[in-house]
Amino acid sequence: MSNLTSKEKEKIFQDLLDNNSLSKQNLRDSQMANIDPKFNFSDTDFYLKYVKDEPWLPLLNHGIELFTLPFTYTPEDALHLYQVNMYCDLIQDQDLKDKKIIDIGCAYGKGVDVLNRYYDYKVDGYDINKAFIHIAKETYPHLTFTDTLNIDDYDVLLFVNSLHAVWNSGLIHRLKDKQLYINDFFSADALNDFKTLLALNKWEVKLEEDVSQKWMYGMRKDIDTLDKRFPNVTSVSKNAYKHIQANRLRQFEVGSNRAYKYIIQC
Repeated sequence: MSNLTSKEKEKIFQDLLDNNSLSKQNLRDSQMANIDPKFNFSDTDFYLKYVKDEPWLPLLNHGIELFTLPFTYTPEDALHLYQVNMYCDLIQDQDLKDKKIIDIGCAYGKGVDVLNRYYDYKVDGYDINKAFIHIAKETYPHLTFTDTLNIDDYDVLLFVNSLHAVWNSGLIHRLKDKQLYINDFFSADALNDFKTLLALNKWEVKLEEDVSQKWMYGMRKDIDTLDKRFPNVTSVSKNAYKHIQANRLRQFEVGSNRAYKYIIQC
């Protein structure tokens, strides 16, 4: 969405107010010819339009269903159950004591907050978006966030739907002596490229798990329960969120994407 002009963005935002378009409550059941989301959770305009002035702070990623929860979540976290699941599941049963940990692509910091509260580790957050880091620092002043990353300062890198943050920058090709914890989606080509990278660098893959069904179940539940969980959030804001989830879900349903959980030693 960041590649669109302001006029094009405003047209998309206005379309959500049209009862004959994306603002319909049965969005997931509608036939959508386009399977590419017009919105991106990581877009600043999305935050300003649909999050900033609403009584919620949704996580900026898709979630997973866990039938055995690793923790008893707080009532607030239970409202974002599937996204919180993904963060908590990422490092569940891992011994990261004395490791320096950072969440890559942390957006406005809710995932970092979740990890710091449920685990006895200090987790920092990094995002290239300066506006999101500003929001994260204001929302969670007791935690550490940065928009400049010195990769040598950290032992463990977490990627929740954010592997592109280092892939596009080329940083991933320079990683050495790091532990990577990844829960992300891949197209067939992207997955082949990633596996080629692993082989070329001779990185140790400690875990490779296809979590596509967990993602799909989590997205369906997220869409179907969103109105009940957030009755005080305006329909137009919830439907903007549903639009992203529904389009991503469709990409899984037609086989364009699959999701994987990785634990890798560089």
